[in-house]
Amino acid sequence: MHNPIKPYRKCVVAVIYDPFRGYLVGERSDMARPAWQFPQGGMEENETPEESVLREIKEEIGMDSLKIIKTGNCWVSYDFPPHFGKHALAQKYQGQEQLWFLLEFTQKVALKDLKRDDEFRDFKWSSLTTIVENIVDFKKQSYKLGLKSLDLT
Repeated sequence: MHNPIKPYRKCVVAVIYDPFRGYLVGERSDMARPAWQFPQGGMEENETPEESVLREIKEEIGMDSLKIIKTGNCWVSYDFPPHFGKHALAQKYQGQEQLWFLLEFTQKVALKDLKRDDEFRDFKWSSLTTIVENIVDFKKQSYKLGLKSLDLT
């Protein structure tokens, strides 16, 4: 029996920039080895992408003192890898379709003040080259395209 192709989950990615420190990435709490990524998350029903990215940042890092600088010029998608088969999201979706946002803090924020929980265990500022080089393989192309959609590469 043939399974129909599952839909993509709509989500947003927050590229938070500080001109003196670089780009904010979080170390995922659910990975055995270090895995750093931009804050991201699914859109809720009846929510605009802009509302979604600000809500996700508040939930994931505990901050709401941000402003959107730029919205990506297209949606970027990736498929979940086969080893995600039992993961709840992979049961429902083929992958994720993301809209990327460039944001900056509207006040001075110290890394120690960011929320650590089941999403992220730590944070750091990094360069775009380092972030793309170290993102998990199945997200590498979407990171390149997402950053390009913001004219950052």
